[in-house]
Amino acid sequence: FSYAAANDLKEPLRKVQFYNSVIMESIGEKLPDREKTYLNNSVNSVIRMKDLIDDLLLYSETSAITDKFVLVNVHEVLDEIKVFYKDSLAEGSIHMDMAGPVNIWGIPFQIRQLFENLLGNAIKYQQKGRPLQINISCKKEYPQFGEEQDRNPVMAYYKISIQDNGIGFEPE
Repeated sequence: FSYAAANDLKEPLRKVQFYNSVIMESIGEKLPDREKTYLNNSVNSVIRMKDLIDDLLLYSETSAITDKFVLVNVHEVLDEIKVFYKDSLAEGSIHMDMAGPVNIWGIPFQIRQLFENLLGNAIKYQQKGRPLQINISCKKEYPQFGEEQDRNPVMAYYKISIQDNGIGFEPE
């Protein structure tokens, strides 16, 4: 359903994008500032909607994948993403505090997308005038069962934390 709906939504959106671009090219410079702002907002909204539809398509594809869990090396994924965002991090850094290999069970594409979204948001919402600092830490956790104090290595998991010095958000 997600796949069909997303594809159906793309066609009217392409038309809106086309009409906006025709207006912008033909009389965009002649428009009063207020109308030009509205047209620019419309163009930006179309871009945002296109991104949302693409995300919906991506979700429909990834949610259809089953039984493709493999060990994913988190270090390798984060190193690739650091290279991808190298230009955006020109005045900032990503510090990784992860001792040894961190291999988790997952679908590689989804794990990469998760970290890419988290780091992308940190970069997107960084505080102006301050170099971005992103800290990624990883700790192996062992759940406790009732009164048992033994660490059960079979049930162990990695707790991965990502912290940045961006603008933050209101808790409510």
